[in-house]
Amino acid sequence: YLLPYLVLDVVCHGTEAARLSISEEILSVLDAAASENSGVTINSFGVGQSEVCVQAVFTLLDNLGQWVDDMKQAVALSLSLQSSSGRQVAPKSKDQASSSTTEHDQLLVQCKYVLELLLAIPKVTLARASFRCQAYARSLMYLESHVREKSGTLNPASEKTGIFENADVSSLMGIYSCLDEPDGLSGFASLSKSLSLQDQLLIDKKSGNWAEVFTACEQALQMEPTSVQRHSDVLNCLLNMCHHQTMVTHV
Repeated sequence: YLLPYLVLDVVCHGTEAARLSISEEILSVLDAAASENSGVTINSFGVGQSEVCVQAVFTLLDNLGQWVDDMKQAVALSLSLQSSSGRQVAPKSKDQASSSTTEHDQLLVQCKYVLELLLAIPKVTLARASFRCQAYARSLMYLESHVREKSGTLNPASEKTGIFENADVSSLMGIYSCLDEPDGLSGFASLSKSLSLQDQLLIDKKSGNWAEVFTACEQALQMEPTSVQRHSDVLNCLLNMCHHQTMVTHV
């Protein structure tokens, strides 16, 4: 409960070294969650505590972002009221005006410090950490922001559309798959220069094209006949195709 307030106080009133230390601490937590060696979800490499740490970071970042928005609105409203009242009443003394301006400047500087902290955290790292925590909507928000920063837009028909990297497209497809959005999968597939086998399997699974998935899984099993995962994939296909007797025979 107190963490956002403590961090905000250090960021706004602490030293540059203190702000850097907070940034590094946040990144270390997110990097651990986003690591490729962490498994499919965060629950697979830590029990309870790791997930609590990552969720605490997300809550902290949300609160800091909201604080920046609130302060900017407060400063804008205050300046607007001063401008409006200044035309209706006697002008304030120079000391009063100077004091008010100083307060606004201090708030804007503090907002700048908080924004620098937020911008120092890569969106793609936030997206991966969110995905590991199964926070798919949050992961999509961060990854879309990351792609827009690089490519300008997610709309293929837009004049500002840039080049979409296959890794970004695969990540977006993975998120949409978890959100159960088959139409989104097909749309992002058109942005990729060349779909990987895993991406194509993802599309076929979500579209219910289990015959195609089964063919690919059988080919993979032939290349890795001792792989438990390959046998599991084949059995999953047979189950979805309602070939129960074939499943029993395979087992």
